[in-house]
Amino acid sequence: MSSRRQHTIPRFYLDRFLRPGFVYRRGADAPRATKNGHDVAVQRDYYGKVVPGDGALDDFNSITEDVGAPVFKQLIENPGSIASSEWEILSYLLANLAVRTPAVVDDLTSALLDLSEQVNDHAAKMQEKIRDALESGSDLSEFPITNPHDDSPSQTLEESNAFIERLKMPGGYRSMILIDAVPEIAEGIQRMLFLIKEAPAGHHFVTSDRPLLLRGRTNSSTFGAGWLNPDAMGSIALCPEKFLLMFYHDGPGILEQPASPDEVAGLNSETLMYAASEVYSFTETSESADWMGT
Repeated sequence: MSSRRQHTIPRFYLDRFLRPGFVYRRGADAPRATKNGHDVAVQRDYYGKVVPGDGALDDFNSITEDVGAPVFKQLIENPGSIASSEWEILSYLLANLAVRTPAVVDDLTSALLDLSEQVNDHAAKMQEKIRDALESGSDLSEFPITNPHDDSPSQTLEESNAFIERLKMPGGYRSMILIDAVPEIAEGIQRMLFLIKEAPAGHHFVTSDRPLLLRGRTNSSTFGAGWLNPDAMGSIALCPEKFLLMFYHDGPGILEQPASPDEVAGLNSETLMYAASEVYSFTETSESADWMGT
């Protein structure tokens, strides 16, 4: 990347949909035609200012993209040729994509802020009850205390609130880009079965600012979904012609199947359902236009 204009979604991925293509933005009057993804999904200093060699997020993303992009292309064009070492590279690329986009980071940030508010509200009520009990001379044995023999990691309310304050500061969202989770997520992806669905002629898949979606396989819910959950299912449009589903099965491997027009429409509907503010499409689509106006 090496610039302050940083892609929140890799350009090598976006260009497959936008060379040329259309950017649908929620609330806009019409889609924007574009020749490539150069100015799409770009934020200034999103990963922090670039300082060569300091091990910043931008460095990690650049290395992951440089090594992973050729394997991603291989997955699209010749998936049967992917060797074990390339499978590992691909898993890291997908894991990186799973934790870095603003849609994911914003969700994590909002959830953490909501949880902090609930915890502080509960703590305030508990302090009030303890104060009332002390004033009335009541026995405090009903109030639980920390087990002195519990040596598990813990965080005080003050430490938690200090973290929340840092999170609220400009650039604080970067603490929610969970790069440290990438190896664990990648390890899970390496154990998944890859099912590639190919669109029939005249039909195309769309993608969005949440290109990789994780949800439960049995209930299709994102609530409580985790990459290491046996019920986990990941999905991403690889390109306008192919869509990838990832889930735990008997073992890792890659299968290819044709998709019916209804399947293409269904997968596109799920993409639109979880898009945050932008959708990217190789062709103009009425479904994306409908989503844009909502």
